[in-house]
Amino acid sequence: MRLLRNSLVLVLILVLSVPLAAFASSFVAGSPEDVAAIEALIRRQANATRDTDAEPDLDWENAFGIRYTDRDKRDAFYNEVVTPQMADLTADQTLEIKVKFLDHDLAVADEYWHIAGQVYAGETKAGPDRWGRTTTIFRRIDGRWREILSRVADLRIPYFHHFETMPEPVRVDPGVLQTYAGSYQYEDKPPIAISSGGDRLIVKRKDKIYQAIPTSDTEFLVFDPNDLAEYSRYRFYRTPEGAPVLDVSYEDGSLIRTLKKTGPASAK
Repeated sequence: MRLLRNSLVLVLILVLSVPLAAFASSFVAGSPEDVAAIEALIRRQANATRDTDAEPDLDWENAFGIRYTDRDKRDAFYNEVVTPQMADLTADQTLEIKVKFLDHDLAVADEYWHIAGQVYAGETKAGPDRWGRTTTIFRRIDGRWREILSRVADLRIPYFHHFETMPEPVRVDPGVLQTYAGSYQYEDKPPIAISSGGDRLIVKRKDKIYQAIPTSDTEFLVFDPNDLAEYSRYRFYRTPEGAPVLDVSYEDGSLIRTLKKTGPASAK
């Protein structure tokens, strides 16, 4: 009987341990000092003519598929081929850096950047804006973070800020939020129903429920609370004639459509 009881206890321990293992993170927590050090390296590289923070056998590839496995040859490519073609490279802007640690001595960083209208040497007309992401792997070697692999990619749409958790709402008077409640519609598209939900708005579109988090008295970020990878932007205002309307935009602020308020919240 004692043997049976001990066996049952062992089985119970094994069963309970499975979910814990299943949800174990693939990443480790990095110190604020390490995050700051890696971010500083990335910002320093942006306008450097020689990458002194990279290992000699750096594996690097740009958005056009040009690849080097030699740091010095990569630097020469930039200084002798790329830079002379450009009349102005000063508009390279780092927008966001996200750092994850695979272990305490190995990290991967995504730098999101924007180049506003590159101008080629001998020309005056600026090209289109470029939005991109450079993903770099860093290893701590002899106590210093060193770049060992880097991949550059152009983004197919303009950059937008990424959220891993729902942002905190800006405080808006509940009476103001209540004025936005109602049914909104664009032409013959299915209507959406908006209601006040405490410190935010609740949006019902078809059979899905979204949360609209206020960033000001009139502007909101709208999330599916179960999937924060994408979101939209709402802006409430009135036309010169006084009609209440709602602008719906992509994450980067590009307008999708403008909806008219058609009545109380009655969308199905």
